[in-house]
Amino acid sequence: MHARRSDAEQAAGGNRIPHPPSLEGKGEHDAGAGNEDAPTSPLSTPLPAAHLPRPTYWPVVLAFGIALLAWGIVTTLAITLIGLALLALGLGGWIGELRHG
Repeated sequence: MHARRSDAEQAAGGNRIPHPPSLEGKGEHDAGAGNEDAPTSPLSTPLPAAHLPRPTYWPVVLAFGIALLAWGIVTTLAITLIGLALLALGLGGWIGELRHG
């Protein structure tokens, strides 16, 4: 006779996935194994502080200029010119601030 399959086996189509072998008690990083001078992982060392530029509104001005430029292409020349002016102003202001900041 066949052994009765569990609900989990029936749901999985009867395919059983073997469990990985236990790693307990194996390896060189066991607790109390005296690995005080073992090399540390590169992920455990802190990264140096990164230099971040200060916050600015120029990217918002640039994005608004791009949006008005695209909207102006669809609608009227006046909105296109305003968008182009804001695009130039935003790009120039952002680059200028990055160069001097």
